[in-house]
Amino acid sequence: MGTVGAAWEPEARNWRDTGCRLHPACLSCPREFCVYDSPEGNSVPVTPLSAGGVDPRREAALKSLDAGVSVDVVAERVGVSTRTVWRWQRSAAGKPA
Repeated sequence: MGTVGAAWEPEARNWRDTGCRLHPACLSCPREFCVYDSPEGNSVPVTPLSAGGVDPRREAALKSLDAGVSVDVVAERVGVSTRTVWRWQRSAAGKPA
């Protein structure tokens, strides 16, 4: 994955939040996995989970965050945007994503 940085985050850009086929707005989406974080984009399966019903990328990200790894590094390691990592972190803490 290429460089992920603050300049590419939705909050730093002037864009219309039109969401996707699963939710009408990206920034208020409750899902833990963004379809646009996949190379297939909006055609990605709805929820790619392990056999136990857990997204292995999310679990790896949360373990790394608990170990003190920065959000930027975690996002690069698991291949998602920093926005997704922040959403996972907030969700794990019981806060709205």
